[in-house]
Amino acid sequence: MQHALNLVDLGEKNRMKNEKKDNENVVTLKDLEQYRALYTEMTAIDLQIKSLYNTYHSPSFSNEGGFSYNDKSNVEMAVSRIMELEEEFNIKKNNLINKATNIEKWLETVSDQYVRACIRYHYMLGYTWRETTIKVYGGNNNDQNSKRVVRRYFGLDKRL
Repeated sequence: MQHALNLVDLGEKNRMKNEKKDNENVVTLKDLEQYRALYTEMTAIDLQIKSLYNTYHSPSFSNEGGFSYNDKSNVEMAVSRIMELEEEFNIKKNNLINKATNIEKWLETVSDQYVRACIRYHYMLGYTWRETTIKVYGGNNNDQNSKRVVRRYFGLDKRL
């Protein structure tokens, strides 16, 4: 009997360890709602980086008309500033990529294929809830089925 209790305790400890690991990569509905915005922001950052090299639209980095104690030419200072800004933009972009990747990795851990499909269609591909329901369940279902499935998964809809 004692041996069986020890096995139960070990099983419980392992389950708790796994839950802790799972909680490190917790994704909320708010994270999912912002998923598509991450890619929009990454595209905007790419455009900002490209615009740095457009001489007609780049910000002025020179001290025209003023006295400068710096031995560097205006071109060298502008190139240096552009490189600094590009590095900052790339850091921001990498952070966004990491957030998106974490959401995608989390989605792989969701065991229910209907929940995964609903999340993918609605949050990642931008389908409406109605379009998501049609894609996942076919056309003869309640328009809100997919929304209910996701809300239940996150514990927001307690009805069965």
